Amino acid sequence: MAKVLIIYYSKTGNTERVANQITQRLAAEGKKVEKIRLAEEKNHSFLGDALRALFKVKGKVKEANLDLKGYDSIFFGTPVWAGSPAPALNKYLEECQGLKGKEVSIFVTYGSGLGKGRAMRMLEEMVERKGGIIFQKLAVQEKEVLKEGAR
Repeated sequence: MAKVLIIYYSKTGNTERVANQITQRLAAEGKKVEKIRLAEEKNHSFLGDALRALFKVKGKVKEANLDLKGYDSIFFGTPVWAGSPAPALNKYLEECQGLKGKEVSIFVTYGSGLGKGRAMRMLEEMVERKGGIIFQKLAVQEKEVLKEGAR
């Protein structure tokens, strides 16, 4: 059975809803899915988070499994803030091990759509620097996440 890990950061719950939907679909395909919701050691305001993302500040993440060797594929998810991934995911990607040769999917959630392409490219570059192979990409607008969550 294929082992899949979904690692995501979600401040408002939108990215978590997408992670849950991906989990359900993969489980229905018979895959064993684990999830890690990243949390920062210190809580910041939304504006503070956006500014930190814009200036590529990496957040201090609470303890999370950094060893990805035991998984067949990995998903990384983040909201788009100021055209960038969330600082917590940036930090995780900097510190994780075992991504080389892994099939990686990335997903972002966003409000206006401004900067989603930039955030996606930044994620791709971080994954590729670690040796991961981008398999698929998904961008979901906030209103679609909320509509999906209302079902």
